[in-house]
Amino acid sequence: MIDISKLSWNERVFLAGSLKALILADGIVDDSEISEVDKLRDIEHFDDLDDALDEFESEVKTDEQYWERAATIRKREAQDIMLDVLREVALAHGYEKEAEDKFISHLEQIWLGTR
Repeated sequence: MIDISKLSWNERVFLAGSLKALILADGIVDDSEISEVDKLRDIEHFDDLDDALDEFESEVKTDEQYWERAATIRKREAQDIMLDVLREVALAHGYEKEAEDKFISHLEQIWLGTR
């Protein structure tokens, strides 16, 4: 089980923004993806997801800012938790779409460079 309670507030904010970016990566909002996010909110008690997303959206306006912020997430455990969450949501419909895989891979490459 993924334990997002181990994430700091800033990491939770980044995760919320990453979830939105993942869902929008292929330009199609799939009901199964939304369902996975709702399940994450319920099972992992990510009750402040909406607040975290609001903060993310107020601070990050461009793709460049997103990737710059990704590089500030340095704690390996946090990176692994977020990658696990993103993969779980991406696999909600049984497979990762190409755009989702590309997004997750890019994030992983940025973090590999910070380890």
